[in-house]
Amino acid sequence: GAAGVYEIIPAATANNYSFTPVNGHLYVNPFGSGANNLIVSLVCVEQIPPDENGFTYIAYFKYLNQNTTPVYVQAGLENRLTGAGQYSSSGIPQLFMPGEGIWEVRFDGVPVTWTVRSYKNWTKTASLAMAGSTSVQCNKSLMVTEQPESPVELELEMEMSVYPNPASDKIFVNLNNNLITADDVFLFDMTGKQYQVRSVKPSERMIEVDLSAIKAGMYILRIKTPEEIKVYRIIRH
Repeated sequence: GAAGVYEIIPAATANNYSFTPVNGHLYVNPFGSGANNLIVSLVCVEQIPPDENGFTYIAYFKYLNQNTTPVYVQAGLENRLTGAGQYSSSGIPQLFMPGEGIWEVRFDGVPVTWTVRSYKNWTKTASLAMAGSTSVQCNKSLMVTEQPESPVELELEMEMSVYPNPASDKIFVNLNNNLITADDVFLFDMTGKQYQVRSVKPSERMIEVDLSAIKAGMYILRIKTPEEIKVYRIIRH
């Protein structure tokens, strides 16, 4: 059917069984005439003091989804990081909302490549971006993305973003220039019940929220900023 995100609502009855239904989601990606493939690019690379895993660089990758509906690409052969060095693929996006998004990869400076395959019209097309210690360095102004189809300039002073969504064990809040601490992040279910989840701030640009203790479902993430409260609907699968 039409591209989009659909809800799966299971139901079953039996005399000698009890069922606990868990709603799910079905992602129908754009396909055929007019479908746009995802475009990924490198925003910039930031050198940092060695973190707890020994990583000394952060690569900020960007994706561009020019479709009007989300595109879901599961982490794996068609959505992966590769490289000869050490890197963390934690938080790799899988649900690409329309528009742009940024996520970060911690690595040791040895070149690492992000590759995503998705449909352009009827054909799976790969888009890739590479980061290394000598890549363009981050600063407060725009960073250049090298894509043959449409070079894009991006300001780092942009809205916060939450990724990946849906998520499994963790979600990440890309803070950009917002002054927020881990104590400013709150999680609620759809009935308004608050959950105590572990939130840490491993860098000035990111907050990590641990979802491993909660069950699958839909939740509300509330983030308190100095100016307002931002609300994001997230899915834990």
